[in-house]
Amino acid sequence: MAIALLYKQGIMEQQILNYRIEGSPIEGGMSWVYLGVDPVTGQKVAIKELLPHLATLDDLRERFRREAQFMARLNHPNIVRLIRYEESGNRLLLVLEYIEGINLEEYITNHRGPIPEEEAKALFCQLLDAFAYAHANDVIHRDIKPSNIIITGGNQVKVIDFGIAKIAGGESGILRTKTGTRIGTVAYMSPEQVRGHVVDWQTDIYSLGVLLHQMLTGKAPYNLATESEFDVQTMIVKERLPRMRDIYEYISNEMQAIVDKATAKEKSARYGSCNEFIQAIKGNVPPPPVPPWWKTLDKRVVAGVGVALLFLFTLLAFLNSGLPEQWKKQDAAKKYEQGKSLYDAGNYADAKALFETAAGNGNANAQFCLGSMYDSGQGVTLNYTEAIKWYRLAGARGSVDAQNNLGEIYYLGKDGTVNYAEAMRWYRSAAERGNMNAQFRLGYMYENSEGVSQNYAEAVKWYRLAGAQGSTDGQNSLGEIYYYGKGGTVDFAEAVKWYRPAAESGNMNAQYSLGYMYEIGQGVVRNYAEAVRLFRLSADQDLAVAQCWLGYMYDSGKGVTQDYTQANNWYRRAADQDEATAQNNLGRNYEYGQGVTANRALAKEWYQKSCNNGNEDGCENYRRMNDEDTLILESGGE
Repeated sequence: MAIALLYKQGIMEQQILNYRIEGSPIEGGMSWVYLGVDPVTGQKVAIKELLPHLATLDDLRERFRREAQFMARLNHPNIVRLIRYEESGNRLLLVLEYIEGINLEEYITNHRGPIPEEEAKALFCQLLDAFAYAHANDVIHRDIKPSNIIITGGNQVKVIDFGIAKIAGGESGILRTKTGTRIGTVAYMSPEQVRGHVVDWQTDIYSLGVLLHQMLTGKAPYNLATESEFDVQTMIVKERLPRMRDIYEYISNEMQAIVDKATAKEKSARYGSCNEFIQAIKGNVPPPPVPPWWKTLDKRVVAGVGVALLFLFTLLAFLNSGLPEQWKKQDAAKKYEQGKSLYDAGNYADAKALFETAAGNGNANAQFCLGSMYDSGQGVTLNYTEAIKWYRLAGARGSVDAQNNLGEIYYLGKDGTVNYAEAMRWYRSAAERGNMNAQFRLGYMYENSEGVSQNYAEAVKWYRLAGAQGSTDGQNSLGEIYYYGKGGTVDFAEAVKWYRPAAESGNMNAQYSLGYMYEIGQGVVRNYAEAVRLFRLSADQDLAVAQCWLGYMYDSGKGVTQDYTQANNWYRRAADQDEATAQNNLGRNYEYGQGVTANRALAKEWYQKSCNNGNEDGCENYRRMNDEDTLILESGGE
């Protein structure tokens, strides 16, 4: 692969393959994207390169290759076109059609707001046509969200980023993640994705329904800045989307009905395909239900079928105790699917009965679901003994989710006793089969000597595996190990490499740590504005130390205009969480009247709180003000 640095008239110019690179690359969580220009034809292309430190990881290299394979089989005017794939050593490149436009997230948030129904329908039908084509070619996207959709100046829609797409395989056309973990962006996940269940094209239809909701209202239905991921996942599973008219009053009843059908909790209640979805949009009414097949038959045929079925049921009842093993497995799988549908619809009692029948015939999915019900108290009385029983059966049959959940029970001592040895046993089994959470937990146990001798090399190994799959906790923990040089040498460059993807994916601890490195210039060029940006992202998630540092940046005017009022606001939020440095800084500002009216009583109060929380400066300032007050009293002053 020809990648060179050319020098012309003293200006450095990067070249990749035969394309001249213009401007700086845009860095995402896992890749760089360059604007390339063919020097002969002037054709512009987008060049996507897997980040170098991730290109050494086999799982991510394979995912990147799969993205190329998926895009190569798709040729549709509303899907970005793959021009070329190149791989050499640890450099992997996708050369893609260049699209002039902005992503749908920016279009809604910064330019359009709520999109009028007629315009939204025209744009959305292009999307549906693209996904109908993808589904017809057995490609399921699984991560539909506004940032993966580009709107051109001519109002053409283009779908980009098939990084976690999958091919629908097997007779069922239903697929699981390789690791058994959830894949997708949480706010646009379907209930089955949240639960970690099997997904098919219906998952894309649900996500498209959420996207249509956002296009029409101008706002995402869930706000991850104010709601935790757990709360959002719970709402996805249990609650319908917010009523659109509660957000934007000019929404028709017909469009509300269409969104409701697309985002039904039960897959069978959604549109059966994107083409059916398109017809509903164009007709502005949900399509009528298809009549049961038997209602279209002649009555005499129905009678004949009834006799035949009666004979068949009698025969099956007679043979039931001696059904061939394969029949039992098929029957168990069917009952599991029926139980899952009932569970998703909130009918826990009937779901449990079907799960128990399927589990009794060895169905690992049903065994896992029973364990999960007892583990969470969903539809049954919380019972960790029963949860362990069913998880063990499922885990013995290879369910990595069950193995991971067993590790959680023993690690957290849910059954009354913490048992690190058993936790380690089950986590290892799940981690070796690719479970991201188990890989992170193993790394954490090796790092912190929990049930095993401290071993930073093992911790790094498991954190890397988890981080490669997108675990922000794994990525942040790797950053910590390299930053502090645990088990070896301090390596700020490696720390930055791992903090960055975690920070950009929303990990508040990584955002704070990377912000700190930008503030003092460790491993990066000092950049106060970038430090402020990262501190703010973390502070908005209520991390006290980030709030304190953001207050300090306003206090000192680093990266922002000096503003004591803003400084005190952030100090106060941190101080209310007992952040001792913030309490000391608040005391100082009350003492000297910076951004507030000077108030010695309040200054002493904050200094004392800071001292009580172990801050030496707070203690010194509190003693100093007491001494000053004593001198004032002795001199007869006020």
